[in-house]
Amino acid sequence: MNKNKIISLLLFFTLFSLTLTGYSRSMQEYKKCVFDHPPININRSTNMAIDRLNKFVKQFPNSKKIEVDILLNKLFKKLERRDYSIANTYFFIHKYSAALISFQNFINDFPKSSLKEKALYKICVIKYRIAINNKNKKNIFDFLDSYSEYIQLYPNSPCIKELKFFYHSLMKYYKKI
Repeated sequence: MNKNKIISLLLFFTLFSLTLTGYSRSMQEYKKCVFDHPPININRSTNMAIDRLNKFVKQFPNSKKIEVDILLNKLFKKLERRDYSIANTYFFIHKYSAALISFQNFINDFPKSSLKEKALYKICVIKYRIAINNKNKKNIFDFLDSYSEYIQLYPNSPCIKELKFFYHSLMKYYKKI
């Protein structure tokens, strides 16, 4: 049996045991299964764990929901970190189109993330680089939209200084067009 099938069976029997054995013992088994032995496919197994925990909560609404909520939050954070890391990897290898789409998807999927400011900043940097390389009005306006959003959301950010430099650089070029 492959690792994902084993983990799937462990998750099933762990959640099944929640109804038959002590709650805390079952949750310890679940944590051991999910967190001590990370599966090969983080997306599939994490989403599967989230689905099964949600089913458990619906099936047993009077259970210790706080512990389940903590586990769900950990699983969502795992997905959040994964998505940010993927976008960041595209950014660092200069695949700006892929990075831009990934960061935008990240913000749509995790609008309250603690990493949102970094993602928006990198979107501004990407749009600036695209505007500098392609030098057309549409790209400049795309940067200006992202720049305005960043300034409104994070007016005291230490990154503002660099973004203002980008802004003034593009405005000088724009006046020449």
